[in-house]
Amino acid sequence: MATRLYLLAALFGEVAERRRQARNSPFAGENIRALFADLKIRLEDSFCFTAEQKANIRIIAQNIIFQPTRTGFKSINIEVEKTLQIEKENMRLMNVFCIPARERQLAAGIRDVCSSVRNNFRQDIRDSITGPKAVEVAKFTYSMALKYKRGRIGDKPDTAYTFHIALLVFDLHEF
Repeated sequence: MATRLYLLAALFGEVAERRRQARNSPFAGENIRALFADLKIRLEDSFCFTAEQKANIRIIAQNIIFQPTRTGFKSINIEVEKTLQIEKENMRLMNVFCIPARERQLAAGIRDVCSSVRNNFRQDIRDSITGPKAVEVAKFTYSMALKYKRGRIGDKPDTAYTFHIALLVFDLHEF
């Protein structure tokens, strides 16, 4: 009986010691919240976009620049940002919006991507009319649709795309 009482007292003593240590631990209650707040602030400085997020930004920019009704190309970054805001869940950008510093970083990234897409688009058009890569408009439109259009294309893109590409080729050929 005495050994059982001794064992019970040792067990209660151990439990009391663990509770005391848990209360005095830096990871108890409010300290955990403060620790997470500190970690959140530190992680803000090291934020960068994932490869998937960068790819999604480029896909949206390419889709917007290839629209058959597009006449202005300088300010596509504004439309890209609006589209990403609307489709933030599909584009995996929920962790960016509503945090001003990240939104600023996103806007800068969008401008860079849009500039790159715009230059590639212009070079593709130029290469289609001069040099060894010159092709007829219908084939070129199809290859551009494969490269720039988001989603399925089918066997043949809409004629609006062909007219748009023909006008852009003519406009570029004039200069």
